[in-house]
Amino acid sequence: MAYKLYDIGNRIEKLRKAKGWSQNRLSIESGLAVNSVYLYEAQGTIPTLISICSIAEALGVTVGYLIGEED
Repeated sequence: MAYKLYDIGNRIEKLRKAKGWSQNRLSIESGLAVNSVYLYEAQGTIPTLISICSIAEALGVTVGYLIGEED
């Protein structure tokens, strides 16, 4: 099964905005650098598994949802 990792930045941005969070707030909640959040959303880079787990936890979704395995 091919996951939609190329779309992960869009999912992160959509979920972040739904919470009314800035990129800075997501970086604080997830423990990641704000530049990393920016790059993920701009699809400049694909996050590591550890980063995906941190972002999913901060946003209150499963890793499966974030990587496009589930809707």
